[in-house]
Amino acid sequence: MKHLALFIWLALSFALAQSNPENLADNAVTEWQAQKAPTMTELAGLSTDQVCMELPKLLYAAPEGLDVNLNDRKELELPEGSPDTILRYSYPASQPGDIVGTVRVTLNQEEGEDWHVSSIRYFPELGSDPLRSWLTSPIGAIVFTLFSALMIYLSLRKSLFRSWLSEAWKHIVEHKRTVIFSIILLYGLFALGYFSGTSLSQPCGDLLGSLVQQSIEQLGVADAANSGNALGLSAAIFYQNFTFGAFFTTYVPALFFGIPAYLFNGSRFFALALLFGYSGLGSFLHALLAIILFIIELMAYIIVTAGGGMLLVTIVRGGFKAFRLAYRKLALMLPVALLLLIIGAWYETLIILIPALFAGTP
Repeated sequence: MKHLALFIWLALSFALAQSNPENLADNAVTEWQAQKAPTMTELAGLSTDQVCMELPKLLYAAPEGLDVNLNDRKELELPEGSPDTILRYSYPASQPGDIVGTVRVTLNQEEGEDWHVSSIRYFPELGSDPLRSWLTSPIGAIVFTLFSALMIYLSLRKSLFRSWLSEAWKHIVEHKRTVIFSIILLYGLFALGYFSGTSLSQPCGDLLGSLVQQSIEQLGVADAANSGNALGLSAAIFYQNFTFGAFFTTYVPALFFGIPAYLFNGSRFFALALLFGYSGLGSFLHALLAIILFIIELMAYIIVTAGGGMLLVTIVRGGFKAFRLAYRKLALMLPVALLLLIIGAWYETLIILIPALFAGTP
């Protein structure tokens, strides 16, 4: 009888936790913190759809040493018009090194069913990156606008910046085979990802879209876009694309004889294109605008990646004596990427904000 009573108590407790969204969110955070990300070996034996389902565990595992205050749970307000079947909670959290942020848990409820967890994410505060916060402020956005105008001006007039661009162009012509190979390889992987995305199952495609949307929210780009502030949006886009896209995840890997940059960007281009392949590019005009954006912004990453190829080829041909020249060739691809990404940031801002402006007119 004692065992039966214990079983009934446990069953009722479990049912209560499932029907109580707050308890469900608390338990989900605890389980998420204890969860280990799947290894690449484990993912290798799964189907495409199964890999998609494991992506949140791989990409958004709890950071090492993350401390979450479950006693300070807050229910977040959702955008106007959101259905009653969605709840979102936040918890204050901190990492070693005085990095603070929030853990956000999103719950969904299907008709006639209990609440279930749809996502758990950790969002470091943008204030932990002071440069990003400053750039998206009114003063920072104005400074970025002036900086953009200055770079365009210097690229057209005799200047140190233009001399860097001219020297970079000479190296691009010198290594045209490497550059053409890089363009064909990376744009080819993007095209392959796009066509692969057209055959994704709906759950997998929806999950990819959700992951991208959450990443945009984390970077602060969505807030800048919703504000309608063109200057702030351009600054946010450029900062993300140049610092993380061109520098940290392309230039830095390329320093190690170029090959890591090809591997990283090949994977990135393919994964990004999967989503566009699944969702489509819309009408002919939308597709045309998107293709122009891809050409501008992806070319910036390709040029820096090709700089890694130039580095490797130069060292192979010239030996250790060519190290200095090899790394200079790679470094000179950054001004080219910077100029392309400035143009790309303003162009992307226009195609995001102008349709919204026209949508509000009678």
